[in-house]
Amino acid sequence: MYSLSKKYLIQLYWLKVLLRINRFFKKRVLVFANYLGEYQFYKDVLHTYKKEFPSDIIIIAHESEDCYLDFLRTNSNNKFKHIQLNVLSSNFFSNKEINLYLSTEDRGIDNIYSIYLFHGQPSKALSFHWDKMLKYDAFFLYGEMHKEAFNFFAQKYYNQIPAHIRLYEIGYPKGDELLNGTLKDEGNFKNLGLSQNKKIILYAPAFNKYASLRENGIEILKVLAENNQYNIIAKLPIDCLRPIHDEYANGGVDWFKEINNLQKQYPNLFLYKEDKIDILLQKSDILLTCISSVAFEFLALNKPVIYIDTPKFFEITLKQDYFLGYDIGNWDKINFINGGKEFGPVVTDIKELPLIIEDVFLHPDKYPFNKKKLSNYLLYNPGKASDAAVNQINKLLLSNFKTNRVAGSKKFNGYRYATAGIKKHIKTKLKINQPSVVTNKYAKDYIDATVTENEAKKLKLSICEYLESKNTDTRKIGRRDRIIEQMLKYFPNNKISILEIGTGTGMYLEKLLHLSIANYDVYEVNDGWKQYLKRNYENNIVHIIDADGISLKQTKNESIDIVHAHAVFVYLPIIQIMQYFKEAARVLCKGGLFIFDVINDKDLKVKDALNWHQAGYDFAVITPHAFIEDFCLSYNLKITSTFQEIYAGSTSTYYILTKI
Repeated sequence: MYSLSKKYLIQLYWLKVLLRINRFFKKRVLVFANYLGEYQFYKDVLHTYKKEFPSDIIIIAHESEDCYLDFLRTNSNNKFKHIQLNVLSSNFFSNKEINLYLSTEDRGIDNIYSIYLFHGQPSKALSFHWDKMLKYDAFFLYGEMHKEAFNFFAQKYYNQIPAHIRLYEIGYPKGDELLNGTLKDEGNFKNLGLSQNKKIILYAPAFNKYASLRENGIEILKVLAENNQYNIIAKLPIDCLRPIHDEYANGGVDWFKEINNLQKQYPNLFLYKEDKIDILLQKSDILLTCISSVAFEFLALNKPVIYIDTPKFFEITLKQDYFLGYDIGNWDKINFINGGKEFGPVVTDIKELPLIIEDVFLHPDKYPFNKKKLSNYLLYNPGKASDAAVNQINKLLLSNFKTNRVAGSKKFNGYRYATAGIKKHIKTKLKINQPSVVTNKYAKDYIDATVTENEAKKLKLSICEYLESKNTDTRKIGRRDRIIEQMLKYFPNNKISILEIGTGTGMYLEKLLHLSIANYDVYEVNDGWKQYLKRNYENNIVHIIDADGISLKQTKNESIDIVHAHAVFVYLPIIQIMQYFKEAARVLCKGGLFIFDVINDKDLKVKDALNWHQAGYDFAVITPHAFIEDFCLSYNLKITSTFQEIYAGSTSTYYILTKI
């Protein structure tokens, strides 16, 4: 039912028809996006709405199979419809089928009025990252601090609040039960087996690079647990649920395994493995964190928070990975960026923790700091935010609001794409591997540019749409857009220079040109595609360069912010890859990013190699992870992040390197 199969595509088609019929008869349709671990942030809004308006149609759009299964475990008797989130992301649906789209993450949907529900109070400067304000119509704010954060970043990025945005003072639905006293232990807390006569200290760190978990989380827990007079609970962030190879989420460490091993040494240390933290907030006496927004949930209960100082997060992670080129000199002093350090003691040496904890218990009236400000600072409608959210949603529906955002690329028509996929499954498998005219010894086995362009025009599709519609592997739906979304997380916010190796059909160029671009160098060796790019893209910003297949010699040293390549280093000989790598390091400016994919020896299994061969993909070249690590050491780069994406017979691994 859930996998994106031929059967599922047909079901989607009929769901689209059904929703249009329902909209014609004035039925209301809402979509809630479900991301890993984030059900808790919209759960109360979802069920309050369903209870008040039972005849309205609600669809749950899931990020992944894991999200879907997790949702079913907690909603076994629900009557919701379920779809994959990427179908929405590719604009398969529109406001002709859906009234409102609500999400705690990522972005809104073009042509559908989109509401940002958030997943926690603002912290770490990422809740309002520069592109999010352009991707939503309405923001359901938690409190005055949340509004303060919104105004700060609107001014920072745009010098004003974008005209399409509407702000609503809602409150924090996730905290309703905690604040109104109706929260009940489902047994998970009781099953921990804590000593009844001991105070409880909760360690709940942020997941980020240079946050306290990755810096010294194990040492912190040891210091806490060595004092046997307290119960110590470790609650890991949601991101630690993601696979170990997701270095952005967990630094490549299985933190559950590490802390599970540690608790064997200390009878008073307990690892809490559930998603929800609410029962821990209710039961704990002190919260220890660093830059996590969970601090604001504890402070809203008028309970004391102790902070671990994390200067490297502000000096390195925030500045280099997210705000390169911005002056963030005082951001570590701002509440909605530092996690609320105005309201609790900040520990620079973890050996001082026992003394500070003792002082908190001895002088409870001192903590949290600045209680008068806290009383009206964090939350609107405490304990009643879900009702406020549902009331506002109903008002929007009654007013028949339509999005007036500047939508993304209009060229990608999801309906046409998906129905093309259905026809493909039903009718025939088309071939695309026709040889091109080779004008360079490195430009082999390309699809023919002229044939491809003409076929796409006949079907009134863009090149990217046409090629994607011919894929027999439906998991590749939206592949390009998923990759670009990952890339944009690391892009600087200023005007940038980009260089692309192996631009080919221009599918990435087409999307990135919507950014603020100073210069875009295109290195393409295939003459057919080079001429296509010249006809369609070359201007005073985009330069189509005569490439030689091994160098970037027409680009100056340290002149480029972003070098990227897609499905290029998956088939080139390692010596040729090395030439390109050296050239990329040369042209990148300090802090610049080198983004590319390879077939990685860490992830490739025997079954994958067999799949490649059976599918006729015999071009694969393996690039060892150790080779990339050594290259970084030799050429002043570091591995900032990696992620995997479906490719050919299995996956390729994307690397994001930063020049240091």
